Amino acid sequence: MKTDSSKINLMVQLVQALICLIFIATYPLLLCIQQQDFSFFLYALGGSLKFYGISFITYFINFYWAIPHLLFKERTMGFVAINMLVLTIHFIDKYWFYMGLSTTWNQGKDYGYFINCLIISFVTQIILIFIAIAVRYFMRWNELRIQLQEEKQRSAEAELTWLKNQLNPHFLFNTLNNISSLVQIDADKAQDSISQLSDLLRYALYNTNQPKVPIQHELEFIQNYINLMKLRSASTQVSLKIDPSIPPIQVIPLFFISPIENAFKHSYSSREPSVIDIQISYKDNELHFTVTNSYHPESEGKKIGSGIGVDNLLRRLELSYPGNYEYHQEIKDNLYCIDITLRNCA
Repeated sequence: MKTDSSKINLMVQLVQALICLIFIATYPLLLCIQQQDFSFFLYALGGSLKFYGISFITYFINFYWAIPHLLFKERTMGFVAINMLVLTIHFIDKYWFYMGLSTTWNQGKDYGYFINCLIISFVTQIILIFIAIAVRYFMRWNELRIQLQEEKQRSAEAELTWLKNQLNPHFLFNTLNNISSLVQIDADKAQDSISQLSDLLRYALYNTNQPKVPIQHELEFIQNYINLMKLRSASTQVSLKIDPSIPPIQVIPLFFISPIENAFKHSYSSREPSVIDIQISYKDNELHFTVTNSYHPESEGKKIGSGIGVDNLLRRLELSYPGNYEYHQEIKDNLYCIDITLRNCA
């Protein structure tokens, strides 16, 4: 973004230089074209430079020094004093220019004409000063806008990192709790699950340090996680359907895990049959992720669809896909369904 700001500033300065060249060269060119004689172009160019030079000096003194070093630093009196000095020099220059014309042309002193020229010239200098202020304020506004965008981006990246770091121990504690329950049921399976858990943690800790990761890695991760959870939830009927036509897109790391964790957590029941249906598909540049599971709340006060994992996911979606995602959840007929759609994720 700093590069964008530098490009805009450079463009502004090039436009200013081009305008100066046009002003200085236009009169000599028109005069030479009218006279059909280019032999005195340099002489006419010198006169044009003398006539416009003081105006450009007024503009550039303000643009490069007075405005950034005085006006922007709230040294208003210094800014006014510098411009009064410049205008005084301009007045003296115009006076001697007028006196030279009067002596050369008619030896007269038409002070009315001189006053009119002086007023026009004074107004022109004031306009140039305000143009310099306007251009400088535009450049400053643009720099502040870019800095604000950079600050927002850094803040969002820091929050995403914090959210992911928060998710890792949350995932670990839930999985360890599941293994602890499995130890009481089947010690051999628990030993195997610890080995599988190490693979999952290796991915969660070391392969998710980027803002986005390949979706194929995420799909492999959730497949391994589901296999691990099946060791404990052997009575739960789990269905996983992944669209084989999903392109190699990038998604936020650990995107699928929180809804799937909740599905296993709230669908488990020792008394009633449980089902979990997970579907991941891709169509028309949209990624669709749906999890439907049996709903067996542990208590009336315990609500599905809330907690660290879900809140974490919603905030990450807002930061990573602002305006490009949809999140829906509902409970119907003892089935809890969560549906997430990511748009423009190609």
